[in-house]
Amino acid sequence: VMLGQQPKSMMPTIWAITGASLVLLRDEPTFLSVIPSKIFESMAMQRPIILGVRGESQALVEQSRAGICIQPESAAELAAAVRRLHSDAGARRAMGEAGRNFVAEHFDRKVLATRYLELLAGLAACGPSHGPHGHDDGREQRDDHGQDDDGAEDQRGEQARGARDRLDSARGVGRAPRI
Repeated sequence: VMLGQQPKSMMPTIWAITGASLVLLRDEPTFLSVIPSKIFESMAMQRPIILGVRGESQALVEQSRAGICIQPESAAELAAAVRRLHSDAGARRAMGEAGRNFVAEHFDRKVLATRYLELLAGLAACGPSHGPHGHDDGREQRDDHGQDDDGAEDQRGEQARGARDRLDSARGVGRAPRI
């Protein structure tokens, strides 16, 4: 049953009676970087996903093992995916559980907030950055031995690399969802 857009207040009731989630978008380059929020709701509610979207959404569903990815705009593949899920309760259950586990591990708001605060703290520890010219960019004047003009080892570079590494890590599996 395709109900069209529903108010948020109705969603708990709809999810409770839903056997699977359809996430279907046109096969357009615009949608390669889109991750519809319905994917996260489906995973949280342990519903398998039939996904007709390329790019980041497809990578997310494949990595999580939360559903079946089909060619966007393919009626034949959509029908086959619906028949497969309808006939295989074990696959529905396994995909639902995999999605729930994945979203709980990688997209819990408290975990993401903690990562974000750690990233900000790391960046703040790097000191001010005012631009690409002179000392205003947060770099100390160095002598020929790579030491600051006061002789102390410069730890800002190491702190900045650590902050960048945490940012890169956050961009991976823990990337904040995009709508």
